[in-house]
Amino acid sequence: MPYTMLEARVRKLEETVPKLAENYDGLYDLQNRTHKGVSTVGAKVAALRDEFTEFREETGRRFDGLETRFDGMQTQMERGFAAADERMNQLNSKIDNVHGELTQKVDELGEKIDLIVGHLNIG
Repeated sequence: MPYTMLEARVRKLEETVPKLAENYDGLYDLQNRTHKGVSTVGAKVAALRDEFTEFREETGRRFDGLETRFDGMQTQMERGFAAADERMNQLNSKIDNVHGELTQKVDELGEKIDLIVGHLNIG
């Protein structure tokens, strides 16, 4: 290869090297920004995962609390209904007793009226 051709190639390479260096620097910067972006996204994903985990745990605790309250209310309602049933049974028993006493008094009055009617010879 003649010397002039070599010189031309060397010049061409000398022109290309700065461009390659610029491209290399640009690629290096791009790579660094990509790593920073990935790190930032990773950090955001981790923060979001932590936030979601915390939210899920808090929601679970709230549901447990609601379930406990519901169970307590259900127990109170059952006790209330049982107490109301007991009270109704007591009232029914008293009503039956009063009815029995009234029936007995009406029968007694009926007997006395029959005696009076019989004594007076009205009937």
